[in-house]
Amino acid sequence: MKPISMFRIAAIVLAMIINIDSYTQIDFQEFEIDNNNDGAAGLFCNDIDGDGDFDVILASSEDHRIIWYRNDGGTPPDWSKIVVDDLVYSAHSVYCKDMDGDGHTDIVGASYYGNPGIAWWRNNGGNPIEWEKFIVDFDFVNAHEVYVSDVNSDGRPDILGASSDLNSVAWWKNEGGNPLEWTKEVLATDVMLAKSIAAGDMDGDGDIDIVSASLGDNCIDLFENTGEDTIIWVRHNITDNFYGSHRIQLTDINGDNETDVLGAAYFGNQVAWWENSGDPENWTKHLIAASVINACIAEVAYIDDDYYPDVVVTAQGSNEIIWMKNIDGSGTSWTKNTITADFVRPWPLAVCDIDNDMDVDVVSGSSYDGSKMVSWWQNSLITDISHNNISGESVIDIYPNPFDLEIKICSNNSMDPIKEITVYDYSGNVVQTMINESNLQCVVWNGRCVNNNSLPSGRYIVKVTSQKSVKFKSILKL
Repeated sequence: MKPISMFRIAAIVLAMIINIDSYTQIDFQEFEIDNNNDGAAGLFCNDIDGDGDFDVILASSEDHRIIWYRNDGGTPPDWSKIVVDDLVYSAHSVYCKDMDGDGHTDIVGASYYGNPGIAWWRNNGGNPIEWEKFIVDFDFVNAHEVYVSDVNSDGRPDILGASSDLNSVAWWKNEGGNPLEWTKEVLATDVMLAKSIAAGDMDGDGDIDIVSASLGDNCIDLFENTGEDTIIWVRHNITDNFYGSHRIQLTDINGDNETDVLGAAYFGNQVAWWENSGDPENWTKHLIAASVINACIAEVAYIDDDYYPDVVVTAQGSNEIIWMKNIDGSGTSWTKNTITADFVRPWPLAVCDIDNDMDVDVVSGSSYDGSKMVSWWQNSLITDISHNNISGESVIDIYPNPFDLEIKICSNNSMDPIKEITVYDYSGNVVQTMINESNLQCVVWNGRCVNNNSLPSGRYIVKVTSQKSVKFKSILKL
């Protein structure tokens, strides 16, 4: 699923209709999650226990732990610290996904010192949740980052990894079974000090491609999936001049339906993105921010109410977390905004709606030689939008919410029927569109995506278009 520009266009039109100020002042307030964690290196947001709240999963490099911070709700939320594993030597990265299709969210992790290398922890359910550890590749030492994607489109999530000392990027095919079996394929062994790996359809051919970032040779490389039964990979260099290339994310920055590359340069103190022209040999760099001292992570987030993709950044060398406002949606004009200027040595970063108020909050942790803090910053954006009164405008009811198998979206006014319903995830991806050609007062949705796959658990935004109004609602799929 690709982010599409119509989402942003619709949001702009809505803003004009209901007089939203597109330059709303955003403030952030810090709340503590933990003050006794040594060396935060990787973060991920996900609802581990299925209670409707985003939890925080952490890789702790100095404590050698994978930690689940359970969001227990409240205003602000309370947190329970649960150690999933305390034998993950220099834990560096975590990713959450249901790996075995049992309906529970599992954890995939990377260990920098080679024990366990790449592993996954199966969520066996229960209260409390029981975790079971499985080694994927003990020999993939100095693993700096893991990622999960269905690389070969067989319906099973695969694992990708980047190893710094091996100068290697690889992926492990999920062969199924109980326990899961894995087949390793190495993509390259000359990506010097590989730091980051991600996957997505970069050329619009329906296949999953892979992109890596390597700090030692200042490179970002694309490994193009040619779509054969036995995948043949074609390597393309996106840049070899991004000094200390440390982290990448694949996303559509400028709304042209092409997947671009966002990057953070640790030694170059830069955040930039590369525009996808459709030609894998031709990329245009756009600078987002300079003088970002030791930029570690850059992550897209819809921070304000203009629905342009903004960028949040951790700057380890200056103790800053900032967000760069995308001024007009083109990705060529940005302004810097400070979330915090005194959070010691921030490295890992996650963006999600921690407090369930329909805006994007920020989570980070202090890295090695830091303050031992893990915190989240509450976004002050008010998302309960009051519409101008329009005669005869419908009230939209959505129930049940939260929902499991299906949800009803209803208008209370037969003279203002629902015309169209569009469902988005929190990154702006369209997951489903429904046209109400029969002008029914209620539309029933079965919680499935456009490809008829079941939608993952989590929060989504529903845009309901009627004859007289456009409304946005938040829904939660269990």
